[in-house]
Amino acid sequence: RLHTVLTERDAMSNVHGDDEITLSKVVEVMARRLNHLVGARCLRSNGVAVGRNWTETLAKVSKINQDTPLAKNVTQQALELLRVHSLIGNKRVTWYDLKGLNADMVTSFSSWLDKALVSPPVDESWVTQYPFPLTPTDDASLRTFDRSKPKLVKVWQEGAHTYFQFFSVRTYNERVELAPTSFSEDAYENIRQYSQIIGIKQKFAPCFDTVVVDRSEQRIELRVDVPSAHVPSEIQQIASQHVLASFNALSYEGCRTSIVGLSAFDFFPMLLPLYRDNAAGKVSTLGFAAYAEDSASNNTGRPIRKKGHDLRQDKFHKSGA
Repeated sequence: RLHTVLTERDAMSNVHGDDEITLSKVVEVMARRLNHLVGARCLRSNGVAVGRNWTETLAKVSKINQDTPLAKNVTQQALELLRVHSLIGNKRVTWYDLKGLNADMVTSFSSWLDKALVSPPVDESWVTQYPFPLTPTDDASLRTFDRSKPKLVKVWQEGAHTYFQFFSVRTYNERVELAPTSFSEDAYENIRQYSQIIGIKQKFAPCFDTVVVDRSEQRIELRVDVPSAHVPSEIQQIASQHVLASFNALSYEGCRTSIVGLSAFDFFPMLLPLYRDNAAGKVSTLGFAAYAEDSASNNTGRPIRKKGHDLRQDKFHKSGA
């Protein structure tokens, strides 16, 4: 996907308002969306001093003169990182087959895509305040978007692909280890007997979910942000439903075409030859999925414990157990 990433980056390099965006603002968004190791590498490679975590790095960046050529150059580099990450970083991807629509509906849907590119149905007040890929960075603002309807912030075309970028917020609880000595003396007397104290902290993650329509292959690709491993699968599922419903509402309003009932793309015919080819790597995880109407609709996966072992050579696996 290197070619796709580079062309997407070039296509989005002229985001309006870039000259007014400061390095501090961009780094604040990075702290909300990126792992510190990833963000710090980008900053350090451009000559910016970083700390051991985002708190320390933000403090160092705030002391930099934002009007210097160095700061402006790093700001552009950091924006590029955020843009690319919003498209392909930490995503759960699902494909839907447009061949489930009849020819007239596909034609109508394609015409609507062309109109959306000419006159994008984005939230202008939002885009003016937060030009993509910027987001709110304070908890008070992010809290108001918790599980709310996703906001369409950008529409663009790249080759045969039409992109619809949505903004939303995931709220989840994160376990944080607390130091007993950070409590007051009275409280410390009550908790000093415990070797570990865990606090539950509510986190608000700004997310970008992308709907990509591939007209040449007649399929829709749904890329949903996975901001943290701590986000429950139920919240991720709700996020997928929300962004798909938002895109469907736009589609139905524009061309009376609904894409909610489309079938997920079937990759089994492509994966089976790969599985049967013993020279194509090793199979290390056994997966199971049941989506039939009369099934429990369960998904599960079991990695094998012995490193380097190939399930193709496992006696129980070959016997169907």
